[in-house]
Amino acid sequence: MNPDLIYMPILKWKKGEQEALNRLTDEQKNKILPIIELVSYDDPDTIINSIKNCYSNPVYVDTITADEEDRDFLVSIIEVGHKNNLKIYPICYIDDLADLLIKLPDYTNRLGIKIPIPEDIENSYIVLKGERDQITRKLTKNYTTLAKDIYESDYYYGENFSYGDLEIKERALGLNKKGPGSNTNWVTISANHHIAAVIEQLSKLV
Repeated sequence: MNPDLIYMPILKWKKGEQEALNRLTDEQKNKILPIIELVSYDDPDTIINSIKNCYSNPVYVDTITADEEDRDFLVSIIEVGHKNNLKIYPICYIDDLADLLIKLPDYTNRLGIKIPIPEDIENSYIVLKGERDQITRKLTKNYTTLAKDIYESDYYYGENFSYGDLEIKERALGLNKKGPGSNTNWVTISANHHIAAVIEQLSKLV
């Protein structure tokens, strides 16, 4: 992989995404620079601890969804991260850049600027849906059968590709007492596989 190529996944900071990040291998973690999108207005110490518990490499933090127009919230998080010796950098927007440039230099020497631009990107997804019996209303296709569909398909990358792929196999075959899993489990599986897949794609670029 070209050392100049770094993948910057944007992760909404919920339990599933946190666990996806935590479950990456050290090698995979060294090839990404995540942008963490905070979705709730929590205490900065709580946020920093949640990051420390699953990831120790540098990250960017975007609070625009959670801060309710209180941009000092972002400054507080960067300040607490600085005090904890973490490399946490702010994502800023053009409208608030001038104000934040006054407040942030004491805590960081780097920032990201997010500029909305129109994009035309073609994406492909595998969409699997559960099914119910029209009479009994019982699920005839649940998480387990959907996991089997993925596991037996040409789209499955193999159990050694990522934590997410191993989880798919174990849930499809009922190994290690793994049940069908919750919505959070499947966010973890999906996000973990996605990050690993993009890293693999980048490794093939010259």
